[in-house]
Amino acid sequence: SARARRWLAPEWSALADRAAALPFAAGAGETHCAALQLEAGDWQAAQAAVATIESWRRIPQPLAWMAQARWRGGNPDSAWPLLVELAWIAPARFAALAPRLDDAALARLLRAFESDEAVFDDAGSWAWFPAWALAEQPLLAGPMAGAEPARQDEPERGWQLVNALLRVERRAEHAERVRLRAELQRLHEGLYATYMKPRR
Repeated sequence: SARARRWLAPEWSALADRAAALPFAAGAGETHCAALQLEAGDWQAAQAAVATIESWRRIPQPLAWMAQARWRGGNPDSAWPLLVELAWIAPARFAALAPRLDDAALARLLRAFESDEAVFDDAGSWAWFPAWALAEQPLLAGPMAGAEPARQDEPERGWQLVNALLRVERRAEHAERVRLRAELQRLHEGLYATYMKPRR
């Protein structure tokens, strides 16, 4: 409960202070000071702790910590690029984190994705969530824009294609739109159907 979290917050903060000098170790991540600061609800301190981890943006656990700290700290727009990257490199970790962000709009989007049988069929499908969410809600193009290339695999390519399509639509570039739509359809029929749904 919220009351219990408030009561325990000073204890978590004290643990975080004691763990501050410990380096990040993948096998013992939950004892890192960033994880303890998240338990304490100190979002700024958690972000500062993650920032001390070398290459944190390419390691699933600290990437998830930073996304959570930014989102819960009141800055979802800066968290969205990190969630996109997390879905690409660690779909299961993304699926575990996203519902814990306590955001009603995001929760509805997650449920809608899970119910779309043309795209979602197993836990690995979460890698396609960023592309699907962008096709479903084009206004996410702005918040997601800062996502950095990760694996250059099909889910990432799908996201890039939807982004490109949204841009050429605004510029009314018919020939390029036709080409990109055909590429998206070849890549993933279900994602293409989601993109085309409001355009038919």
